[in-house]
Amino acid sequence: MSTVSTLLSMYGLVVIFRASRTHLSHFSLVLKFVPLQAMLIFDVIQTLVFNVLANNDIPECVGQLGPRVRGTNFNNLLLVLESFLLCLLARRGYRMVPPDHIIDPVDPVQGTNTAKDYTDGYQNGGLGYDDV
Repeated sequence: MSTVSTLLSMYGLVVIFRASRTHLSHFSLVLKFVPLQAMLIFDVIQTLVFNVLANNDIPECVGQLGPRVRGTNFNNLLLVLESFLLCLLARRGYRMVPPDHIIDPVDPVQGTNTAKDYTDGYQNGGLGYDDV
């Protein structure tokens, strides 16, 4: 059941990525989708590897902890570390704010912005909307 769920999630992720890749190319989608895909792949492969190793009693028993429990502990530890590293990669994609998509165009006749300027909200850490 886990394999079917993972395959469906990967399929959905690939469909959404391909559909939005051309329209949202300036928002660096690759840095946002790669960590998600990598986490799904790491989870499935590592769980498979640690289950095979636990079935062969590779992580030896320590006290009352059997090979399955120790294999699960090692798997969870590695997934936490990999999640942290992938989070750093994803952070780089989400922290990018292209300045040409924030600043509204200036009307050449009046010399002022033609639309409401929300740049202060983005630069000062706000939402960029009127006071909510």
